[in-house]
Amino acid sequence: MEDEFISALASEFPDQVSVDESTVLIDIKIVFEALDKAQQLGLRLAGLDGFRSDPDGGLYPMLDFIIDLSPLLEQRAALAEQYDSARKILRNWGTGPDLVELVLLEPS
Repeated sequence: MEDEFISALASEFPDQVSVDESTVLIDIKIVFEALDKAQQLGLRLAGLDGFRSDPDGGLYPMLDFIIDLSPLLEQRAALAEQYDSARKILRNWGTGPDLVELVLLEPS
């Protein structure tokens, strides 16, 4: 199901989704749309990792922009709570990362 999500997102936003062998990076401009699609598919959200890219193609993790939602997964929180928590934190990121990796898990 995660593959279905990635394929759909990459085809809808080809210039804003980067897919390589092990990572899917999403432009921060469409992260809320990506969250909506993942939630609709029932994918559990374990977290998000923020990255900054430079003009030379370098990619740098931004340690101040990591959302760890694993405690919610451990508490078996509702799917809506996982996604609402992520959205709330993202709204406060301001000018942080320009790319985000969603850490998704298949529905349980």
